[in-house]
Amino acid sequence: MTVIFEGLENKYGIELERSWIVLKNKKCMGKLQEQCIRTSSRPAIIEMNDSQPPKPKVIELPDPPFKGDTPKYEILKVKDDVSGEVRCLIARIIMPKLVGLSL
Repeated sequence: MTVIFEGLENKYGIELERSWIVLKNKKCMGKLQEQCIRTSSRPAIIEMNDSQPPKPKVIELPDPPFKGDTPKYEILKVKDDVSGEVRCLIARIIMPKLVGLSL
């Protein structure tokens, strides 16, 4: 301890108070305060029951099969005036449950 105090005094140029007491085989001065230590009365080793498998924390439910209403539809052929061949197809689909702007 004296070496430490002398080193600090030389390094910082100060004079430290030397009225300190060295405790012999003691951790503190005076009477020790009682400490309350909580002890648990459970066994150190607990055997687990392997008969039941562990339950999953998240349960995934299967998606129900999607069964929607088949909309009413109508397909029209547009024929060419000269050759009589089909030029294009036009589909009209009626969707009454669809919410949106009508054109």
